[in-house]
Amino acid sequence: MKLLFYIFLTFLPVYGQAQIERRAAFDIGSGAIKLLVADVDTETQQVTKYLYGDSIKVPFSAYLAVRPDGSFGADLQAQTKTAIATLKHKAAPYHPQCFLGVATEAFRLAKNGQQLAAAIEEELGGPIYIISQSEEAELGFASAVAHANGDIERAIVWDIGNGSFQISWKEFDAIHSYTGKLGKVPTKNIILTIQNKEIAENTSPNPISQEETYLAKIALTKQLQGIPASLQQKLQTPRTQVYGIGGVHHKNIAVSTGKAVYTLSMVDELLMNRLGLEDSSFGVLSSTPYWVSDLVFVSCIMSHLGIQEVLDVQSFDVPEIPVTGNTVGILIREKYWDTAISR
Repeated sequence: MKLLFYIFLTFLPVYGQAQIERRAAFDIGSGAIKLLVADVDTETQQVTKYLYGDSIKVPFSAYLAVRPDGSFGADLQAQTKTAIATLKHKAAPYHPQCFLGVATEAFRLAKNGQQLAAAIEEELGGPIYIISQSEEAELGFASAVAHANGDIERAIVWDIGNGSFQISWKEFDAIHSYTGKLGKVPTKNIILTIQNKEIAENTSPNPISQEETYLAKIALTKQLQGIPASLQQKLQTPRTQVYGIGGVHHKNIAVSTGKAVYTLSMVDELLMNRLGLEDSSFGVLSSTPYWVSDLVFVSCIMSHLGIQEVLDVQSFDVPEIPVTGNTVGILIREKYWDTAISR
């Protein structure tokens, strides 16, 4: 009788026990495809273990900026499929149960963005969502707060992409956002226009003069919307922390200054030191054409909004596992994974 009772207990469902699912999330941004493989507690929607992170540069926004028909050409589509296949192959040894991705600004703008997303789905074997800019802001907020273990009530998250930016914060149990179609590529192109140079993917605006910087900041400010009162209030609230997502915050500024938290004065000093310099002075490979214009953009936004300091989210990375883009937010957003195919 006791034996039967123990057998019965063995087969009873265990309520309240964490259900861990291994997921592979792809953030298909405007300049790169990022991958993060992690274990997620499906009850609490928290990452319990990071396993692998990687990214491959694909110049979606820069490509569209010089395409008269506003579409992704066959060459970029092939490059995208190869990048997805490569990242999926790198994720395979970790045996993710399901794959899923989101695509952002470039896919929203491209005439054939939906068709390329469908082709990626076929290559990946999992759903790809083309999300709105407001949803991108929500993902950025979730990613930063979760990865940095931040205070959700005091957090402001600033995500800089290749073709757009999102600043998000929580108010009255809702995530609000301040967005703009400005980022790495539009800022570089504004400076190229001021310099009367051809707007092309590989054209560098360097060297940039102090006068060109001044004119670029005027042009950028004109394209910014009015600042929401709730964002202004949040920025002025004591102990509010601004978190920065993306390579501009991390590689260009935090790594260059050696500081996880950087200030407006540090950005302006870095910018002044780089004005008038040629690409050859930096030796930063693919990022070189943006090495100065990114700082022009960051300085402009920080001045415009009155942001005094920013905490680089990637400073919280697990060693040797880079966590980039909105991959953490994708991993823990359950409404996406309800439709993902388990393997």
